[in-house]
Amino acid sequence: MDKNYDFKLITGTFAASDAAQVIFNLISNKIHYHTMENFSSQERFGKDAAHSQRRIQDLKKVQGDLKKIFDIAEKKDLQLKVEGSVQITIVE
Repeated sequence: MDKNYDFKLITGTFAASDAAQVIFNLISNKIHYHTMENFSSQERFGKDAAHSQRRIQDLKKVQGDLKKIFDIAEKKDLQLKVEGSVQITIVE
């Protein structure tokens, strides 16, 4: 059985607004996931989930950086080539 997998989730050329929608939806879902993880940790253990807190901050920074790129591309009416894959390794 293979242990390494690679899935292409996003591949193509997009208008800036379309690329932003796809990427920001992904980031928003990740932020929501970590927000719920943190909430769960607070409820169960009475403390924040440090990893989730860091990831939320990291993702918000990435979101801000990407917004600048999308804004520039949209103002100049440029297309954006977007490629995104997920690599999964089964760890035993």
